Amino acid sequence: MKVTHKTRGSSTVVARGSCNKLAAAVLSLFLLAAAQAQAPGLAPAAVGPAGSPQAPGHAPAPAPASAAAGPAASPSPSPAGGYNISQDSGSPPAAPSTPGLPWELLFIDDFQGDALDQSKWNYVLGDGSTYGLHGFSNGEVQWYTSDPSNVRVEGDCLVLQAQQADASNPWSATSGRVSTLDKFSIAPSAQFGTVRIEARMKVPRGSALWPAFWLLPQVGAWMQSTCLGCGAYGNWAASGEIDVAEAANDMTSVQGTIHYGGLYPANVQSHGSVYLPPNTSLADDFHVYAIEWEASQIRWYLDGYNYYTAYSAAISPPGSGWYTTAQGAGPNAPFDLPFYLILNLAVGGPQTVFTGCAPLGTTLNQPQQLFVDWVRVHGLPWALSQHQ
Repeated sequence: MKVTHKTRGSSTVVARGSCNKLAAAVLSLFLLAAAQAQAPGLAPAAVGPAGSPQAPGHAPAPAPASAAAGPAASPSPSPAGGYNISQDSGSPPAAPSTPGLPWELLFIDDFQGDALDQSKWNYVLGDGSTYGLHGFSNGEVQWYTSDPSNVRVEGDCLVLQAQQADASNPWSATSGRVSTLDKFSIAPSAQFGTVRIEARMKVPRGSALWPAFWLLPQVGAWMQSTCLGCGAYGNWAASGEIDVAEAANDMTSVQGTIHYGGLYPANVQSHGSVYLPPNTSLADDFHVYAIEWEASQIRWYLDGYNYYTAYSAAISPPGSGWYTTAQGAGPNAPFDLPFYLILNLAVGGPQTVFTGCAPLGTTLNQPQQLFVDWVRVHGLPWALSQHQ
């Protein structure tokens, strides 16, 4: 989602345990088939950094690893993993994250029980007007609630459900959004030189739908603040935003993005995307979406495959790399301070750029759900971080 101009019913029952019983072997065959179908010589497309005049708000996945086992291990697909990769120039894909290292578990929610754990998560309510950002300044049409029809824990999953709110108004919708603001935040540190932030999710498919897993700065933010995306380096996007995963509409690609630079409209974004093989969608199954964040680089993963890497200005050629215009900021700012986590299912409107201004049509004739199997954050001791 993005923040500025910022970001990002009836109940459908899921069978108990359905989130945790997908076969890793079946998903592995998917990646293998995708890799075999990959056209020879496929090269990443350079798209380059771009300004963001309008700010949008904000596996085969293996079975979840045990908490002690560290981040979920994933198959090692052939180059490009059968995916078509589009990314900023100068940041080729790296090898998949190395399993077997002594990652330490820093945060976990496996969504057991029958209610949202409010020691970890907050409900985010409304349409953005609290922040002076009606529609979260992205033209979104949903109203976020804490009602179980929109946010619930069911079948060992967090369920964020979008649904039509008013049968006489086809653009009316309610949905769910949660965050860890003031309850959990993270950044690379002298103790943990690499942090891995990941979620196993099944996204919905439908015109104008926009599921997202993303982060905003904790330092300088608090629950009752009326400024969304503000932080120690100033208002959005000078204090940064990290989008772990965003998708839209038919869900045939996922995008990872960082927002940085100056205050809107002097903000900048860098991003990479991965496109699935023909006739497949992220909505077909659960996938693991992750970043590995170090002081001077952030790597994005889909099902363990590193499809994009961004670097700070400190280690990039002149004129490239992330930065903030804030005075006195360090060389890796704004991504050198803790950020909190956000999960939401937005519904785009006629002016929502990220969804291509797609019509809502009949999407909400039936409720649409984002299922989150688990969210985990691990830290790797600084001495073992490979890219310091």
